[in-house]
Amino acid sequence: MKQKNYFLKMHPSKIVSDLSDSVKKSYPGLSYLIVDYYKCSSDSTVTPIFEKNEYNSENTDITKKDSSPLFTIVEQMPECIGGNIARNRFLSENIHYPQSALKNGIQGTVYVHFIIEKDGSISDIKVLKGIGGGCDEEAIRVLSIIPKWIPGRQNGKTVRVLFNTPISFSLKS
Repeated sequence: MKQKNYFLKMHPSKIVSDLSDSVKKSYPGLSYLIVDYYKCSSDSTVTPIFEKNEYNSENTDITKKDSSPLFTIVEQMPECIGGNIARNRFLSENIHYPQSALKNGIQGTVYVHFIIEKDGSISDIKVLKGIGGGCDEEAIRVLSIIPKWIPGRQNGKTVRVLFNTPISFSLKS
């Protein structure tokens, strides 16, 4: 309980409005980013905020499907039915190592993020950091067929949650 209260009271963040050209190009209409420091790590995310009058509805950004708030940390985080063991089993049983990656000896970790919607479905899968050789596309393919999750909850209500996950591609010796 103390940890929960800590996160509710201590939420150090920074609003970044001076965006790089590459970010502006990737997200036209992006007004600013909110960076939460307690979540920052090599695979952390930021929350993009779009001004309603600048938002282009044809843009494929992470706010497209539902206009309700998008969370990165909630009281009850979303969970794959069966937990991490079931999620890892699903991934290992359904990932097919791409031929191009096999042929070229490509291995490593693909970092992806996606939204777990209020109904537990997965949407807006994007590669944050890829390794190429077809591995990035395979990570997206497998996440697009993963069964629904138990959605995240905040203040007793189901909410949309932006979720990060690494997917490892490893060649056995």
